[in-house]
Order: sequence, then structure tokens, then C-alpha cells
Amino acid sequence: MASQLCDVCTTIPFQAIHEGTYSIKNGFTWRIGSLHELAQRTSCPFCSFVVNAVCDDKVSGTPRRKTRYETDCMKLKLGAYYFWINGVSIGTRIMFTSGARSHGLEVTNERINPKQVREWLDNCISSHDPDCSLTPLRLRDNAYLRSFRLIDVYNRCIVQFPTRPQYVALSYVWGRGPVCRLLQSNRDELMSPNGLDNYWDQIPLTVKDAISLVRDMELRYLWVDSLCLVQDDREDVMKGINVMDSVYEQCLFSIVASADPTQGLPGVQRPRRVSQISCDVLPGIRLLLSHRMEELIELTPYHQRAWTFQEYFLSRRKVVFLNGMVHFQCRTRYCSEDIRGSLPSSMANLLSSVRLDDDLLDVFYGFSVFLFYYSCRHMTYQSDGLNAMAGLCRRLGERGRCSLLQGIPVSSFDLYLPFQPRAKRIQRREGFPSWSWAGWIGPLHYGHFEPGDKNEWLCNSTWIVWYKRDASGVVSLVWDPEETPDFDSTNTELVGYRERRKFQLGTQSTNSGVPIAYTMPSLNLPLQTVSRPYPMLQFWTMAGFYTVSKSKLHHDFQLEELEDLRYDVYDARHMPCGFLLTDGARPDFQPGRVVELIMLSEDSMWMNSASFSDDEFGRSGDVYWALYIEWDGSIAERRGICQIYRSAVEQSLEPGPVWKEIILG
Repeated sequence: MASQLCDVCTTIPFQAIHEGTYSIKNGFTWRIGSLHELAQRTSCPFCSFVVNAVCDDKVSGTPRRKTRYETDCMKLKLGAYYFWINGVSIGTRIMFTSGARSHGLEVTNERINPKQVREWLDNCISSHDPDCSLTPLRLRDNAYLRSFRLIDVYNRCIVQFPTRPQYVALSYVWGRGPVCRLLQSNRDELMSPNGLDNYWDQIPLTVKDAISLVRDMELRYLWVDSLCLVQDDREDVMKGINVMDSVYEQCLFSIVASADPTQGLPGVQRPRRVSQISCDVLPGIRLLLSHRMEELIELTPYHQRAWTFQEYFLSRRKVVFLNGMVHFQCRTRYCSEDIRGSLPSSMANLLSSVRLDDDLLDVFYGFSVFLFYYSCRHMTYQSDGLNAMAGLCRRLGERGRCSLLQGIPVSSFDLYLPFQPRAKRIQRREGFPSWSWAGWIGPLHYGHFEPGDKNEWLCNSTWIVWYKRDASGVVSLVWDPEETPDFDSTNTELVGYRERRKFQLGTQSTNSGVPIAYTMPSLNLPLQTVSRPYPMLQFWTMAGFYTVSKSKLHHDFQLEELEDLRYDVYDARHMPCGFLLTDGARPDFQPGRVVELIMLSEDSMWMNSASFSDDEFGRSGDVYWALYIEWDGSIAERRGICQIYRSAVEQSLEPGPVWKEIILG
């Protein structure tokens, strides 16, 4: 029997809404109080329910919500399908389990129903074209995918196909410990009928459950990286890595295992435990809490790993095992065991707004969104920094009709250099250059950097002629139009270099004595350092010295964590002229420290205005992007990103502005 509602909650017309007689003309918002107030009303079932909903530790952002609503009043709102709590989360749904607005389901079965999952899949296939399916025109012609391996779940072996059959892909976290992998030594055995049986005890539980699920859904083929790529054949592995985007994009659906691989897929072959929050608000009226899948998955091991990023993003359909239940999501609809019917797939974050098959996709926007989410992820081997996002990077390069250099599209190289740290814990990633995002471990982004007309910006706000220098000393252009016939410079929809201006200063020569117009690389340089395992950049630009001190003002800054990275920049007149974000905390920085900055490009706005008055911002062309560099012998390394006034270049410390050649590692 339901407990008595408090005076506040009795004003919510649960009975009328449940019966379908309530009109939203009478209102659809109810103030229910703060967390502190709700916690005092212990006898009210709905107040207790809301407290449990807001404080549910299975959902990302719970500590922040607890802090915010400890004293702030919450509002309950009624939507077309369910209630939600305004400001808490659009994905925290409060549903009726019966009545006119019945959309919630209590999950009581110990096993999942494969027929239900198959029904979700078949409905998508029959109803959602072309959004969720690849038409023949959108299939990518790829030599590896015309002959690749799959697990035959009926014959329990690995098979190789000359053409692409219909298959399911598994996306999971490998975990640690010895497991069965496809090797050159066991390849023939595993490709024989029932070849998996001899290794069954060494196969992770997640893979076993995936094989069982595919078979129970009356499908036949499953792709699992550890068993479909020869793990001790580097060429085979790299072929697979380079087409990982196609593997997941072209699969019928992907199975997403959000937990540790030793836990398997709950409910497939073993009983599961499902924890749901519910309450009886009135006799015969039961409410159920349901969280959006994306908010649940953010706290799982799966979401923390770098390799799963592009797998999850590229899969057009996903069967996700999460929180003891199975969920289905395609590009159009979302289904779950705790929801009756389906709901529209939500545009839950920036990542949802990027569609690689969208002809109008802005490549830089797509890249900046990918970097924002991917750079937060972790990997066991830092050498995989590029590999784990190789498929997405290559796809963006194809959209831009150009190749990539260390994960950066070369046709608009300057666009991708002013990346910024989002947290003080970033550090160098060995084996990759400091000038690329791949050279850093930790959260990165581009902040508010988003040139409107990118072709105009490349033409009028950049000047550096970029060269790359390989380990053997061979120098070549980063962007060479003659080597990129697919880039049509007359097509203004393609972002890239065309005509460009020279760097502009009051005089066309500097204290180096080298004219500013000079851009040719020196071919024979005494590099007093060990060879780098990656290409270095070689170029001419303006450089100057400045002093820095810890920033005094921090209001309106994006993240408090960045306060340890932020320094104000001063010119030779001791006037503030910009600010610097160091790549990682620098406890060695003392007030008045002298730093060397090299100019990269111009911008029309500041990435942050906390240290300057309002009238010093918004003047077009007033700002330079610059890199703070330190030297390792003859090689410079990026150590921070900076913005300074253009006028500050001529006010740099002794020896003044210098047009100099830089080799950047």
C-alpha cells in the first residue's frame, strides 16, 4: 500500500495524468523543493524517490547535482512520455508503469530475451532507411574488407571471406591476463571447423556471450578484433586498424560490453541482477526511474578507454549491455528493457551532432568534437595514441580531400595547431611530436577558436610555409597541391590553402637581418640531438621574448583546474599584452620568467578575457596565436599556447622581434 504523499506532492495530479484526463493547459511544472527539504519529508514516497533519483551514483554528474540542489529548488516537469526534473538531467526519466502514459517497464527476468533484441533490430532495418543503413553508394571500397575474417558462430571457427557478408561486431575492453588470440601459430587450427573448442577456456567470457547472443538471434557471423586480426602479424594488425572505421560502420550492429570482459554480457548465459528505483505514489499508480543510456555508460570502464571511442561512435546500431539490462540504439530510435515501445534517439552531446556521411559536415568542427571527447580517454600503450583514432582521422582527411600528418589534415594545417589543455594534468606522450594533439596525454580542446570563413582565415591570417623533416633529414612540403590531385582549389566548399599573404610588420626586416619574405628551409643543419621517431616541422616565423607572471584574475574562466596553467604575458614596457596556457603545471615558473614565443596565426577574438578590460576585446585582427617553446639542443618543443596583441610583437624584449627558422619536434 502506498504511503501518504506530503502536502507539496499532493499538488501534483498523478491520478489525472495516469488516467489521461489531465490537460497541460492547467500547468506542466511543479516546484518540489531542494534536496535538503525533500530529505526532511521522509514519509513521502515521491520525495524519497526524487532524492534517490538525483543521488543515483550510477549516473555521471551526481556529485555536481547533489551540490547544486542541496539548497536550490527543483522543478518537476511533464513531457509527452514522462516526467523529468528540470536542470538535473534530460536523461533522468520518471515513468508510469501503467495507465494512459505508461512507458516504464520493471525488469524481472533473469535472462535477456534475444527475440526482443531481434525485434528491435528488424524494426530498424525495415523502418529507418536511409538513416540507419548503408546503401551501396555509401559502402566504401576497401581491399581489406573484401577479404577479411569473421567468427562463424555455428561452426565455431574463424572463416575468411572474399566478399563482405552480414556480420555483427563486438566492442569491448580487452582487460588483462592471458586470453586466446589469433596468432600465426594457431591460425590454421582456429580456421578449422570447431577450432574454437580447443581454446574455449581461454576465450574471455564477453566473447563467449557475444557468440551465444549472435547465434540466439539467428545470425551467423561475429567480428572480434583479437580473433579476426593476426595479433603477432604487424602488417595484418595495421590493416585492421586503418579500416576500423569501416568495420564498425558497416556491421549490422555492434555489441557494446560496458563492463570488464570477465563479467561477460549479463543475462545472456548466466542470471543477472537488475537494480531499478521505483515507488508507489498512489494505490495502483507506480513510478519507475529510467536513466538515459549515455549517462549510465559514462561511468563504465568501456567509456574510459581510447579504443572504444571510434567503435561506439561509428556503429550505426548498438546493442548495449549496461546496468544489468540490454539497450538498443540506432540513429533514429532508442529501446530498452525498461521502456515500453521506443523513444527518439536524443541529441545528448556535441558528438551526436557529427555525422560523417553528412555532405555539409565541417571537417574542423568534426575534428574538434572528436578531440574533445577522445583526449579524455585512457590507453594501456601510449604508442596507440594515433592508432585508436586512425579511422576517424582518415575519414576526416578524405572529407577534406587531403592526407594527414600526425593526425592533422595538411590542407588546412594551421587550423589544427592552437589546441589547448582542458586540465592541468596533461603531459607529453613519447613517440609523437609536441606540435600535434597526439603528442599530449590528457583533455584537450580548441576552446572558442572557430574561424567563420575558414578559407578566408587561411588566406589572410596565416603565413607560415610548413615543411616536414623526417628522421633521415629529408625535407618536403607539408602541403603540396601537386601531390594532392583530389583537392580542387576552385571548389570553395573545400577548406584549404590557396593564395596567402606574407607576415606583416612595420619593417620587412628584423633584428636577425633576414627579410620577412624568406621562407625556404635550410637543408643542412647541425641537429645536435638524437633522431626523433616522428616528422619535425621546419619553418620561418616571427619570434620574440616576453616575461610572464601568474594570472591575477580568474573570473569567467572555463575550468578552475586551469588556474595553475595560466600566466599573464608582459612586453618590454611591462605592459600586459596577452596570456599563456602552459601544457601542464609549471612549478618552476617564477614571477618575471622570460619565455620565447613564436607567432602562428592571427585571430579576431581572445580565447579568454579574464585579465583584460572589455574594451580591449573584439577588435578584428588584433591577436596573434603563438606557441611558447623551449629548446632541446637545436630542436624546439611546444610547451604552451598563447595569445598576444599584434602590437606586442614590436615591443618584445631584447633582442626584439626576430624572423627565424624553427625546427619543431
